[in-house]
Amino acid sequence: MLNDRSIDEILLIDYLSGECREEQVLQVRERLDSDQAFADMHTDLIAVRSAVKLVGNETVPDQLAEKTIARVKSLIQTEALLTKEELFGPKTLRPTFSMRELIAGAVAIVVLAVVFIPAIQQARSLSQQNVCKSNLGDIGTGTTSYAYEHEGRLPSSGPGERWLPSGAMPVTSNSSGYFKLILSEHVSPQLFQCPGVGHEEFGDKDIRNMADFPSGKFIHYSYQHMLGEKGLDIRHAEIASLASTFPIGADDSPLFSEGKFLAGNISAKAGDNHNRTGQSVLFLQGNVIWSDGPDVGVDGNNIYRAEGINKYSGTEEPADMRDSFLLPAHSLR
Repeated sequence: MLNDRSIDEILLIDYLSGECREEQVLQVRERLDSDQAFADMHTDLIAVRSAVKLVGNETVPDQLAEKTIARVKSLIQTEALLTKEELFGPKTLRPTFSMRELIAGAVAIVVLAVVFIPAIQQARSLSQQNVCKSNLGDIGTGTTSYAYEHEGRLPSSGPGERWLPSGAMPVTSNSSGYFKLILSEHVSPQLFQCPGVGHEEFGDKDIRNMADFPSGKFIHYSYQHMLGEKGLDIRHAEIASLASTFPIGADDSPLFSEGKFLAGNISAKAGDNHNRTGQSVLFLQGNVIWSDGPDVGVDGNNIYRAEGINKYSGTEEPADMRDSFLLPAHSLR
């Protein structure tokens, strides 16, 4: 779980980036007036953002340091010529700022760019990963509680064979299994939204009259293939023995988008939730890890692919009980 400081950092970064909701903006403003430590953190982040704006880029350009050093050398040579001219040539009006001061400013900007821009990006990325892992951990707790209340069965997605749309054929989105955790009040809807993607509020939607998430905007996590009348039985001896190594959830699959299979992504290491840098993975036992690749299932199984299958039409199933096959977060996403 995140500590309070990490949560505050994420909140302030979102506030300064203009990504907070209205109620969060009010919350931040109230705390800035009443919480000195929070206000100091706000001041520090403003200083870093100001340094970043001096550079004018969100990422550090290639060879920035080398190019600036070369430029500085050129400026030094120019300064030497100007100094010589000043000493031995006719008197001229020099600029308010000396060349040395301009060089120092250029070097300072490079240092800020090289040090602070990657640092703030990495800090935000790590914070998002931690929140993401925390979300999946809470989903795992809710999933286990649900199973104990339903004869050891994980929430199923209901009857059906097809989990990708195809013409007029009926389709069952695997996400409806996750939605049962919301209907049974084991988890809250916002847990299914990865911080790397963004947030979409349910608003005044009456979930009691719903059987699934309204769209892929409301769910960013893949779930183990669970189509059928009954979900996986966690009391089964083989499943129980694999609990700590059997993935049942993760960041959204890279193999599908908007209800279509992306053949070109068959070897992808991660999806878009975290800009393809990796994914959080939830195991049956409730443990969550961050992995830069998908081969973290039982015996190195690829969690997003059914064993031995490289092309998908939307009816494929796990090869056997040990095969992790996490379907797209939402069939129409």
